Order: sequence, then C-alpha cells, then structure tokens
Amino acid sequence: CALSVKIPFWKEVNVMPKKVGMFLLVICFLLGPVYMSHAETTALDYENQTVFEIGSLNEWTALAAIEQDFSGKTVKLTADINAQGSPLTTLFGAGFAGTFDGQGYTISGLYINTGKRYCGFFAQTTKDAVVKNFKLTNSIVIAEGAEPKTLMSTGSIAGAAHGRFEGIYSNALVYTEGAGNGGMFGQV
Repeated sequence: CALSVKIPFWKEVNVMPKKVGMFLLVICFLLGPVYMSHAETTALDYENQTVFEIGSLNEWTALAAIEQDFSGKTVKLTADINAQGSPLTTLFGAGFAGTFDGQGYTISGLYINTGKRYCGFFAQTTKDAVVKNFKLTNSIVIAEGAEPKTLMSTGSIAGAAHGRFEGIYSNALVYTEGAGNGGMFGQV
C-alpha cells in the first residue's frame, strides 16, 4: 500500500506509509531528549521546597500538577505570564492555604473552562491563604456543566475565596451557569 503524490512540474512520487512512520519515529527520537531535559528542569519537590516560583507556562503546568494545599509554603510569580489563550488548569484545586505573591506581575490571556463546583485562577482558598500583588488581565473564566448549578461558585481570582486578598486587579470575563459568581470572587 503506497501513497502516490503528484507534484506540479515534477514526477509522481510514491511515499510508503512505513517510511513516513519511520521518519516520524526518528523525529520523535531526536526531539525527545530535548523535551525530557526541559521537563526535568520544571520538576518540583513539594515535600522539601517551601518557595515555588512561576515564571513560565511550563512552570505553571508543573505547579498545577501538585494537588496539595500549600499550607506553610509560598508561591511567587517571577515574570509576567501570557497564556496566549491556552486552556490552563486551575491552580490549587485542593484549596490553597499558603501564600501567593504575584510580586506585581501580570497574568494575561488565561482561559479556564471547567465543569467543577469551584472555578477561578484558584478553585478555592482557605482561611489561612494570603493572595496578593498581581493582575489578571484579558482572560476568560467559564464554569458550566456541574450539578447542581445552585452550588457552583465562579470568580476570576477564586471560586470560593477565604483568607486575605490584597493588591489584586482583574478585568477577566467570567461566565457561569451557577448561582454563585462574581468578577473576582464567586463565594466569600
């Protein structure tokens, strides 16, 4: 079985599927070590680290994979982050209990679309949380599909906001099918 391709002003070329598959395999083999070495640089050690830094989308993804409450830990932004409309995971779905210091940086182009009960940059924060010093701009937060809708809470900063919040700005668009929603906080 061969794929036949006609190229204008050129002869007919037969491309064997096995050769195409082999070509793709070689590309993956060559690029794999580059990807793996980069992935190792974003590995985080929740048990032994007390300060976590986010300065890129890769660091965001690595941090979002840690499903802990960050109690007694600090997360800092180290640069502006433009998510460029990439669908990103809500941070700290377990209920954030640590300190998040944006250090005056901006997160823009964030797109979160979830059907979970709490939806926002933080799904929910606890009474011990401190969230401060950052801007969330040109972003969209959507929550739809969770049941029952009367219990959904959506806000651009936090779906359920408890703790201390200071020096935060948001112009993000928030859409929800639920009853508890707000520009910055869905439920306080």
